[in-house]
Amino acid sequence: MFSSPANDLSKYTTKPTTSANDLSKYTNKQLTAANKVTRSREELMSEMIVSLPQWLLNQATEDQFEGAQLRVHDLDSEVKWKRKVNTVYDKTRDIFIPCDAHEIEERFTLLYFEAEQFVKKLISQGFQDLPPQAIVMVEKYHQYLTKIDNLENRIYKNKVLGKENRSTEKVEITVKEIEAMANKLEYNKYINIFPVKSSQEALDWIVSFTYTISDARYNRLQRSAESNLIAGTAGHDYKSTYIETIRKFKLMPTMKCERLFVYYDNLYKIYQKFVMSNSLGNDDDDRRLVPETTEKGMRTLFTSDDPEQVIYDS
Repeated sequence: MFSSPANDLSKYTTKPTTSANDLSKYTNKQLTAANKVTRSREELMSEMIVSLPQWLLNQATEDQFEGAQLRVHDLDSEVKWKRKVNTVYDKTRDIFIPCDAHEIEERFTLLYFEAEQFVKKLISQGFQDLPPQAIVMVEKYHQYLTKIDNLENRIYKNKVLGKENRSTEKVEITVKEIEAMANKLEYNKYINIFPVKSSQEALDWIVSFTYTISDARYNRLQRSAESNLIAGTAGHDYKSTYIETIRKFKLMPTMKCERLFVYYDNLYKIYQKFVMSNSLGNDDDDRRLVPETTEKGMRTLFTSDDPEQVIYDS
């Protein structure tokens, strides 16, 4: 299961040669198979290739990734995804067409850091050039902040007791400063930062996210959310189309839609946030971006696999 890029996968490196305009060469059976509506978790995961740093790969178990192929990534702090496919998507007709087997690269990149390494990179402004669709994962982040917080409290207590001159301890950066820089990074770079307690928790998250990615290619709502918004409607610009779309949710007047647009300027970013978190979060004044009831309905719409599921309970 743990293989290098060269092992047994040369057949998937062939570029598709199918003409998307000629469907007559395919039987109904072939086209039906290519556009299969329901795919099992096992089928979806078997398409996926996950490239992990060697140190993280060493901690993965044989059955943990549920049939996904694991490869060694040459960067110690990066996780990437690819998919083995034998179809090509035709956006015009919204169908999949059979083609030669090949690999496609998924858009997401996970950057994995130890807490101290992450904070040093924040201080040095080392996140200026991030790959598209980057996700940042930080191991033992909360534990690290707690350690600094305890040090701050200890120094303050010694100062109150008049013992500050006896201690050589000092705080180079405060918890408040770290959190401010992390929040600024999330906001300015449109990324999500996920703290994990251990590498095993990280692996569990990566497995779960791998399944989410595997399903996205065949989920019509997820596949077309961004392209539909960009296309817009006649007589409307990009932002107007966005506002009109969000206004269809309960308790979302134009002003609230405008505020949401500042933080999530397309529907795909909203979908991404719900995939990685249960909430769209708060604004700079710590107010909810959308009402709780509305958020629940939006989360259902963007993430549900059940076409019969009710968006609002009442």
